[in-house]
Amino acid sequence: MRIPTHQRFVDAFGPEEGSIAYCYAKGWMDCRQHPAVEEWARQCYHDPRESSAAYAECLMLALDRILEGAGVEALRGREPWDRYHGDVEATYVNFGDTYDTTVIYDCRHDRLSVGSVGDLVERAPRRFAA
Repeated sequence: MRIPTHQRFVDAFGPEEGSIAYCYAKGWMDCRQHPAVEEWARQCYHDPRESSAAYAECLMLALDRILEGAGVEALRGREPWDRYHGDVEATYVNFGDTYDTTVIYDCRHDRLSVGSVGDLVERAPRRFAA
């Protein structure tokens, strides 16, 4: 998974939260051991922490809690492209406004970025469902 630089996280989310989020994104801290992910795993029939396909979901949930977001949301595409993701093109930590700076996981390209959902959709309008 490609991730932004440490400085990008710090500029967007502050020195403390940005550094912690970067450590989780880098894999230096295991997102599957974050308390929010452990709580989610207890509610699931199949433990998502055991699936490599669900790793990004675990990471996004951990980042949501670290950055005090309002949940992880999906950006859907026009049609299914993958058996696991279906029509989900990207997921992001919701901060309330489409143009707030957030963490975005691009499912199709396995890439984490820091930016706004509004800018992403404007750059590639044909990729996302209306």
